[in-house]
Amino acid sequence: KLRFRTKHYAAVLFAAAVRRLGGGMTQFPRPKDGGELVVGGPYAVVRHPIYLGMLLFLLGLAVAMGHWLQLLVAVPLFLAGTRIRTNLEDALLKRQFGGEFEDYARTTPALIPRLRA
Repeated sequence: KLRFRTKHYAAVLFAAAVRRLGGGMTQFPRPKDGGELVVGGPYAVVRHPIYLGMLLFLLGLAVAMGHWLQLLVAVPLFLAGTRIRTNLEDALLKRQFGGEFEDYARTTPALIPRLRA
């Protein structure tokens, strides 16, 4: 049951994040003229919810398929690649939105949501 839920939540998070971006999602990050900084919906919890959705899907799929050992390689590789990509995207957003993005980045974690007491 947990296996299904993890993949389901991952897909819902991914879809909500893509929908919130509207037409702003591209394969390669690039500034969009007249675009606005998206900070609502899943972006209010983490700056990169699409990558969080992908990570959750990876974990859920590995658990569902019984491939726990592969996670020892897959998760660090995924996180390393994601770190490169999120750093690139954050730099682009900082150039485009300046202080507005810096304020957002200061209060919103990149990938892993903060636990609230």
